[in-house]
Amino acid sequence: MTVQIDVGSSIGKVSGILLRPTDAWAGYVLAHGAGAGMRHRFMEGIAQALSRRGIATLRYQFPYVESGGKRPDPSAVLEATVRAAVLAVRKGGSVTLIGNLAKDVSLPLQAVVTRQIRLQGSCASSGEYPDCLELIASGKVKVDRLISATAPLEEGPRWFDRLHRREPGLLKVLLKPNP
Repeated sequence: MTVQIDVGSSIGKVSGILLRPTDAWAGYVLAHGAGAGMRHRFMEGIAQALSRRGIATLRYQFPYVESGGKRPDPSAVLEATVRAAVLAVRKGGSVTLIGNLAKDVSLPLQAVVTRQIRLQGSCASSGEYPDCLELIASGKVKVDRLISATAPLEEGPRWFDRLHRREPGLLKVLLKPNP
């Protein structure tokens, strides 16, 4: 179901997609990263995979994507959009931010606390990527044994399902974007 999310009078509304299975027991807000809108195959696949598990999802566009722009919005606009998404979640719901477009994003913390909203992010980096890449490239750290498979990005939802089912032998799957 297509929905409109009011980001504020100075910014306006953005489109969203609410996918709500009849047996929904939880809900997630999925925010896309730079370069991939809410209708990207990966975002759609994740929403479908969660739906099959009874989890409703709300995906939304950032204003720059909504207007057909290529560059992310200024931080204030990104913040307002994330804030509006957090406020759209029901009491006890969850917000998952996939990627991040701004260094700092202010959130309506009192609403998160009083409405018991769970926040989580999908990136586990604190800026150590350059050092890690150097160690891997030099051969000092060997990661080949950790990688179970390499697949195209559009196959992400299928691999997500397999990992979720705890298929034996799967540990880490690398998803590569199409050229």
